Amino acid sequence: MSRRAAREVALQILYKADIAGFLPNNSLLENERSLINERSLINEESPVYEDVPVHGQDIDVERELAYWLEELGSKNGGKGSKNRGRGALSQENYEFALDLIRGALDHCCDLDEKINAAAQEWDLQRMDVVDRNVMRLALFEMLFCPNIPQRVSVNEAVELAKIFCGDDSAKFINGILDRFIFEEER
Repeated sequence: MSRRAAREVALQILYKADIAGFLPNNSLLENERSLINERSLINEESPVYEDVPVHGQDIDVERELAYWLEELGSKNGGKGSKNRGRGALSQENYEFALDLIRGALDHCCDLDEKINAAAQEWDLQRMDVVDRNVMRLALFEMLFCPNIPQRVSVNEAVELAKIFCGDDSAKFINGILDRFIFEEER
């Protein structure tokens, strides 16, 4: 499998982390947990959800990656079984996926600030979850992977958006990432 496959898996893990509230800027889930617990106090029949994740919790990146790669292997007719634990990714692409996931998670707040600055008139929390995670991955590559040309990162982000989102999202993501490059070059 290629680097694109590594990016696809990384995107799926970031998406899951974002939805589950593992990313630092996910205040929506914290508010939801608070509301659930308030309702539990009012109505004793409602269960209290103590295990609802709170933003900023750690995610076991290697376990998540192994899970997604096993899923990929089973969906590809078991083709990844000879590489147990890393699906059909080569060792190099497995490490690339790990670097992307860990980097995007570690630098999430900085990446989000840069996305917000480039996305004039758009609030990050109002953006589609997949869109913002595609941009997080691309920006991480653009800022922290000097061996990957920025235009390649943008093109890969656009292709991910076409696969997981649609043409409108691809155009939106391309515009924001292009604006980031333009601002950086000035």
